[in-house]
Amino acid sequence: METQVETKLHPVLSYDWGLMAPELVVLVTAILVLVCDLLLPRKNPRRFLGAFAVLGVLLAMALMIAHLGGEPKEILGEQFRMDAFSQAFKLIILAAVAFSLVQIIYDGGRKEADTRAEYLYLMLTAALGAMIMVSSADLIPMYIGLETMSIASYIMAGIRKRDVKSNEAAFKYIVYGGAASAALLYGFSFIYGLTGSTNLYTIGERLPEAWNSGYSFILMIGFGLMLVGFGFKVSTVPFHMWAPDVYEGSPIPTVSFLSVASKAAGLAMMMRVFFLAFYGDLMESKLPAIGWLLSIVAAASMIIGTTTALHQVDVKRLMAYSSIGQAGYLLVPFAMMSTLMFDQMLFFLVAYLLMNLGLFTVLLVVGQSGDTNLRIFAGLYRRSPWLALAATLFLLSLAGFPFTAGFFGKFYILLGTLAMGNWWLPVLMAVTTVISYAFYFKIVRQMYLRVPAVADRLKVPPVLGLLILFAAVGTLVLGVYPGLAFDLMHQYFPVIQQFFTPATPAL
Repeated sequence: METQVETKLHPVLSYDWGLMAPELVVLVTAILVLVCDLLLPRKNPRRFLGAFAVLGVLLAMALMIAHLGGEPKEILGEQFRMDAFSQAFKLIILAAVAFSLVQIIYDGGRKEADTRAEYLYLMLTAALGAMIMVSSADLIPMYIGLETMSIASYIMAGIRKRDVKSNEAAFKYIVYGGAASAALLYGFSFIYGLTGSTNLYTIGERLPEAWNSGYSFILMIGFGLMLVGFGFKVSTVPFHMWAPDVYEGSPIPTVSFLSVASKAAGLAMMMRVFFLAFYGDLMESKLPAIGWLLSIVAAASMIIGTTTALHQVDVKRLMAYSSIGQAGYLLVPFAMMSTLMFDQMLFFLVAYLLMNLGLFTVLLVVGQSGDTNLRIFAGLYRRSPWLALAATLFLLSLAGFPFTAGFFGKFYILLGTLAMGNWWLPVLMAVTTVISYAFYFKIVRQMYLRVPAVADRLKVPPVLGLLILFAAVGTLVLGVYPGLAFDLMHQYFPVIQQFFTPATPAL
């Protein structure tokens, strides 16, 4: 009997599970935070748990960096895949989660401060789900990771149980998110029915045969349903309606996570599915309309996100529409359906992480009263000159002002799109970028040209100050030396070379 059990377990035990060390560290950290929260007396402070959670995420990042430069490896037939693509996206996700965890620690003075430990392990759980999403080339673990991240995100949106806006945000997020997840799963079922496999590499080999066998209509239905689910996660038009209300009602750490980590995970999952399943002969000869459809979605996101943000007076709603417009920029290289633009997308994501999370950290410091109206930035330069300068840098970068990280992020995407023979999307990018100056500069005007309601000097917690400084320096470096980032990507993240390469088993 024991021999039979050992024989059945041998294929599983033979894998090198150290490949999943970053995920296991995040999982163990979440469990330990949960257990400590349950065992400690309620009167004891929970802030040290936040420091422990941040250390766990930093350890996971260190383990991820230690694996850089290796060949693609897989466990259980692409159920889990470690390659340059997954490593790059997981580092972006973990960096965003580290920012959000520190924000949770200092999101004090709230009536719901006693939920801080719950907040921490929910954030870690969401991070684990996001990591699983980007580490798989199989539809089943992808969807499990998506639901893990989504359920934790729903709860984080409504973590302030006595806040009406937070409750409303959670309710809307659950309703919209549930519908989008159902559409995505239904789309997966069509693809599985046509190919008989959930492995994306196998699906990519079998889809052309399904198309030639007369199932083209079913294939297009499946693609459309998947686009609905992915569009929700990346918050693109017309699947963006949840974002403004959820951003406005959710705590700032949740918004930080949703704006970067969740968006990056959704984009990575979308790239895995569409490029592995639909890329190649099927795309070029049978489905050229996919590129046009994605181009229209990108254009609509840029236009609606930018123009609607002009009328916002709440900073978090303004940033929600800003994120919709930024998602449109990210979809432009995706619409070209070219792997040659992977590097431009990664550069833009790194720049977006720094400038977006830097600005949200400034908002956390400035908006300690809970108010997120534009007026909270009034006279910030008089209350804290360096904080105002950092916020200005982040806003200029988000706007795409020349010689900032955001500028080069958009500029490289624009050049790559022109090289692909498309001219109207780059023109639209340039126009919407110029329009976006208007709403970003509304905040700048408040900081320098308005009188503060309170004349006291603004106290910035040292750790939050270090976070803001780190984001500001990173934004400056990417703006002054953008080539440095591309050199590092080419050396340590050969995404294009490894994306389509079947991985070898990690034994």
